[in-house]
This record gives sequence, structure tokens and C-alpha cells, in this order.
Amino acid sequence: MSYFNTKKTFRWLTYYLCPLFLQKFKEVKSAAIFKYILFTIGLALLIGAFYIYLDKKTFLERAVTTEGTVVGSFKSTNNLNIYYHPIISFKTKKGEKIKFVPSYNSGNPINEKSFEIIYDPANPQEANIKKYTSAFGLPIFMSSFGFLFFIMLLVFHLGQKKAKYIFENGTRIITQFDSVKRTRTHIITGKLLYQICTTYQDPNTNKVRVFKSTKILIDPTGFIKSKNIIVILHPQNQKKYLMDISFLNS
Repeated sequence: MSYFNTKKTFRWLTYYLCPLFLQKFKEVKSAAIFKYILFTIGLALLIGAFYIYLDKKTFLERAVTTEGTVVGSFKSTNNLNIYYHPIISFKTKKGEKIKFVPSYNSGNPINEKSFEIIYDPANPQEANIKKYTSAFGLPIFMSSFGFLFFIMLLVFHLGQKKAKYIFENGTRIITQFDSVKRTRTHIITGKLLYQICTTYQDPNTNKVRVFKSTKILIDPTGFIKSKNIIVILHPQNQKKYLMDISFLNS
């Protein structure tokens, strides 16, 4: 049985949607702008979804149902895919003959001879095939993306807050640069992500510990001028840490 893994999802969003936020949290202005953008896009999608829902609902309440006849069709191409669009004709209650192209299309030639259609009696050109007209489809799609942007905003805010806490209260140790590791491709930009790897030998146990930076969008190799790189350990849980890679901003 599958279930929603909140911790794994938050980590995925952190790595792929804002991989630079840990080293940039001190740039308050940049972070505030990023939060504002996420909030604005999310809110706009939710408001747009609500407006479209009301518009569709109003249309369906006043719409009239009738039979429409397929009088022709045409095809279009998109990314080498062929789509067929029916041309439908119907008569209004007033006897006016209307011809329109619905939003429906098919990957196969149109074989149907007729469709049940709905139209606005005040504006008969505003018509569509009844079974493909819903007040919920597009609004649900848009609101889902709206909530996704709010989740991204929450993840960014919590990650920024956590990084700030470690930076201000953690224990600083000097680690030795080891290598730059290429990781998975960024899901949005399509570019490789990078991580700085360092090592630290604990003077009490002589054990060597490996540290990895957060995911980085650019190759940091040319920015590393010293073998010494500071890592800040969480004050309560030293398994958690923050690598200081602020030199990437220079």
C-alpha cells in the first residue's frame, strides 16, 4: 500500500526546486522576492481557478441542450502529433443555424455523426459538447498547481528557517575539501547538479567523517580557493549540518 511520505517529498522539493537556498538565506531581499513570487503565482492560480469555476457554473445553469450534427472536420499538428477537430452545426430554439468548433479533439478521425451539445441562448456561438463540458476540470487542475506553489513556499520558508538556526547557533568546524561530485539532473533546468564533498577527522575518535553540501546549480570547482571549508553542526543533533559555501556568491 502506497502512502504520502511527507519527509521524502519535502526533501525532494528542497533539492530540486530551490537547491541554492541554504547558502543564500542571508540574502534577505532575494529570499523575500522568491517567497513573494511563489505566493503571487499560487494565489493567482487559486483565484483564477475560482473565477473559471464560477464562469463555467453560470454557463451550465443557463445553457440549453440540443443535438448537433457533425458537418465536417479538420486536423492540426502539435509536436508531430495529429489531432482531429469536428465542425458541428445545430439550430437554436429561435431557428438560428450555428456552426462552431468545440474544444474537443481526437487523435483519430472523427467518426461520430452527431453530439449532444449545450449552448448559451444569449450567445449561441458559446457552445460545446455536453459530455466534455465540466465546471470542475480546469479549476481542479489550476488549484492543484496553486496549492503546489504554496507547498513550495512552505518548504522554502522552513528550510530557510532551519539553515538560519544552524548558522547562528551551530558549532563550526574546519573540514578539508575532497572533491566536487556530480549528482542527478535538475528536474526544471535540465542541467547537472553538483555537491562539494569535504572530510573531517574527529580528534577524539580519529574517525573520518564525510560532509556534502546542498545541491548546487553551477560547477563550484573554480570558486574553491582554499582546502579549508567551514561546516556548521546542528547544536542538538550533529548528524545535521550546514556547509558554508557563501564563497559561491563572490
